[in-house]
Amino acid sequence: MPANNPKKTSPQAPAAASTPAAPAAPTGNYLIIAVLVGFVAIVATLLIGRIFVTQALLNNKIITKKSAADTQLLQNIENVKTLASSYASLGAAQQIITNGLPAQSDFPALNGLMENIAKVSGVKLTSVDTALAAASASSGTTTTTSTAAAPAAAGGPDRPKEFAFVVDINGDYPKIINFITNLEKSARPMRITNISVDNATGGLDVKLSITTYYQPATALQEKTEEVK
Repeated sequence: MPANNPKKTSPQAPAAASTPAAPAAPTGNYLIIAVLVGFVAIVATLLIGRIFVTQALLNNKIITKKSAADTQLLQNIENVKTLASSYASLGAAQQIITNGLPAQSDFPALNGLMENIAKVSGVKLTSVDTALAAASASSGTTTTTSTAAAPAAAGGPDRPKEFAFVVDINGDYPKIINFITNLEKSARPMRITNISVDNATGGLDVKLSITTYYQPATALQEKTEEVK
């Protein structure tokens, strides 16, 4: 009998060790991240939009202001041309206007003017003082006055300025009236603010408080305006 040959079996390879699978990320985390990214994007968009709108509004204001300044400048140039033409047409009256409204108070010229008016009117001119000097003399104090005494303000910087002074004269009544009349006819505008009369030998002692005017020279001034 043939011998039974046992079946040969090949050795089996050991089974490979299994690797555990990584846990899947929760879906909720992705949702939160997406919401945060979207929120940041919206905020950034709003901020950028606000900056652009603000800049656009500011640029519009600047353009408007520049346009208004250009219009005003052109109007001023035309006004200067018209004023120069009108002044040139005055002819000999130019000097009268210059004398009537000088650029300074010019107290020495006022003193000379009072002397001439007193001489023409037939009165005796006792004194001519600035209002400040007269007030100091009446109160017994000592004050040093200059030809450029400080005037009282009269309106804004482009309006005529007031200059107050006091005149003492002596004469009879008709001659006093002549002085006042001639004073009103002078080239410089005169406004009598107060009259004090006392009896005196040979007539009347009269103290006149007078205000005249002058127009300081002006010039075009550039200014910068901040646009907000």
